[in-house]
Amino acid sequence: MTAFGLIGFGIQSLAVRTIGNFLPRLPAMGGAFVLSLPLVRFFGGILGRIMPKDETEAVTEQSFIGRVAVITTGNARAGSPAQGKVIDHYGQAHYVMIAPDQEDDVFPQGTAVLLVSQQGATFTAIRNPSAVLGARTDNPDSNNPHPS
Repeated sequence: MTAFGLIGFGIQSLAVRTIGNFLPRLPAMGGAFVLSLPLVRFFGGILGRIMPKDETEAVTEQSFIGRVAVITTGNARAGSPAQGKVIDHYGQAHYVMIAPDQEDDVFPQGTAVLLVSQQGATFTAIRNPSAVLGARTDNPDSNNPHPS
């Protein structure tokens, strides 16, 4: 906008000096637009290298299967899922609904479970079968006992 405005002022100033009058609006705007495009491209490229960029670390819900979650709210029963927290491979926490894989299991709050499948918006889980598969906290490599 600055380049367009300054070039427009320059065009009108040049017109007043050469022909003694301002140019009509549309020819002045067209000229300013065409002449401002290279400047906008040049300075936009410079600013694009300087300005910070947005980054995302989106993950799919399918990537949660095989991860350990902790029941955070309520008791998970068959037909009555509870909220659980699972940490993705970027170390970000996600809250999901978890139900036991077996009909007779109940997971009280604080139970570590292994997510085994997803049925709609609910994940099914079994009790965490191994202490090695501990729920990750703030360290993305804490779930991997042998980091590469």
